[in-house]
Amino acid sequence: MGYREFVDEAGTRWRVWDTYPVAANTLRSVSPGYAEGWLTFECEDERRRLAPIPPDWDRVSGGLIEHWCARALRVRGSPREEPPTETRHSREPRGSVASRNEP
Repeated sequence: MGYREFVDEAGTRWRVWDTYPVAANTLRSVSPGYAEGWLTFECEDERRRLAPIPPDWDRVSGGLIEHWCARALRVRGSPREEPPTETRHSREPRGSVASRNEP
């Protein structure tokens, strides 16, 4: 697994690594464009994915890796945020889902 860090023009520090799906169950649930792996870009506020993995990505210039980061698909907010836990309340109809953040 490759890994590197860079700081973009806005001053944001990004961590980048290559990600490969390995389990058969995972491969069935991964979009075809991501089946051969993707680059994960992560900073304090968000996470992004870029597929396919560009050749020699871990040795290219900072400008090129920053360009790829800008093109990568945002997949969620801060890595430190936990996704909201969804719970089904007993008085709600089956299949209805409410977020824990709702009143």
